[in-house]
Amino acid sequence: MISVALDGGLVEQVRDPLETASLEETVDYALRQVVRRDARRREIEALVRMEGLDLSDEQVMAGCWRQ
Repeated sequence: MISVALDGGLVEQVRDPLETASLEETVDYALRQVVRRDARRREIEALVRMEGLDLSDEQVMAGCWRQ
């Protein structure tokens, strides 16, 4: 268990849009959202750089199209 001091007003502002019932649920949900947002950001960056994609591999791409 971790103990931290939180801004109660800020927690209440976040609790409403997140529709969470408790402090613990609110903090856990908010932390998960940050992790998800960072994962999406990394995915977008990889797509922009075309990193790790096999778009130039004809065999890979042949399986992507509906016949």
